Amino acid sequence: MTRQIRNSGASDAERCQRPNLYGRLRRIFVVVRDGQRRCLEVVEKLLQKCRRSLELPGHVRADGDELELSYVFRARAWGRGYASEAARLLLRCAAGEWEDQPVVVVTQTANRASLRLAERLGFRVVETFEQYNAEQTLATAQLATFRHAGP
Repeated sequence: MTRQIRNSGASDAERCQRPNLYGRLRRIFVVVRDGQRRCLEVVEKLLQKCRRSLELPGHVRADGDELELSYVFRARAWGRGYASEAARLLLRCAAGEWEDQPVVVVTQTANRASLRLAERLGFRVVETFEQYNAEQTLATAQLATFRHAGP
């Protein structure tokens, strides 16, 4: 089930990019419209920007060349399935266009809801480490597993 929050325009992907807290990457908020074509345009831009920096802890490959899925929602949107739906659509679109590769999720271990979401999506926990004065959990999945993933 796809929720349409509002009609989207051709420039939504560019307008929705916002600098993150560290100023290194730009976040892209995915707006899916008109089937896969719109989704793939956004996914292509997203995947070029979402490689986890090798300087950061939490990798499954020695070269650090993994895609990183991250999500942040306002508290009023928690528990409504938005993160799950958006992540599934994004991963399915990416898996249909890109070759198989690791995707990682890093979240604070104390964030049980985020860990449950990662597990429901099919990510498996591989390690924990300290960063930002808190224990972080690294989970991973292969991108190809999302090619035919259900809703």
